[in-house]
Amino acid sequence: LTVNYQSLVNFKKSTDLLRCSPSFYNHPRYDGVIINTNKGAYIGQLVQLFECEYLEQRYPLALVHPFDITVTDGRQRWKHQCDRDLGFYRVHARPRVYSQFVSIYAIIRGVLLVEDNSSDLSNGHDYFVVDTVDSDIFFRMKKIKSLLKYRKVDALKKD
Repeated sequence: LTVNYQSLVNFKKSTDLLRCSPSFYNHPRYDGVIINTNKGAYIGQLVQLFECEYLEQRYPLALVHPFDITVTDGRQRWKHQCDRDLGFYRVHARPRVYSQFVSIYAIIRGVLLVEDNSSDLSNGHDYFVVDTVDSDIFFRMKKIKSLLKYRKVDALKKD
C-alpha cells in the first residue's frame, strides 16, 4: 500500500510504502499505521488489504488491529505512556476480535512499532512507537501525545 501524506516539517509530499504479508521474505510483516478518525488519530497494525465492490463502485479497505487501549499496571492505575529511558510512546493492543475495517484513505502514514518485552504485564501486547525514524513522525507523535494527555485528564475527572 502506498500512502502519500504532507510532511509536518517542510509541508512537502512524502510517501510511505506499507506492507502486510504473512510471508515477506519468509517472515511475517504487518506494518504499523496512524489512522485518522473523527474522534482523533489512533495507532494500529495492518492485518489485511482488500477491495469491496458495491453498486459498481470499488472501495479499498484495510483490516486494522487497533492499539488504543489505555496502558495500565494491572491494578487499573495509569502506567507511564512514555518509556522513562527512551521516551518512546507506549501503546497496548486490543484483542484481535476488535480489529476494524477502515478506508485506506483514513491511513495518515506508517509508524514503526517495536514490541515491549520488558514488562511482565504486557503479555506481548505492549508496543513502543519509535518516533525517531524521521522528523515528521516525531512531530506527529508529539501532537498525538498531547491529545491523549487531555483525554487522560478528562477520563480521570469522570471517575
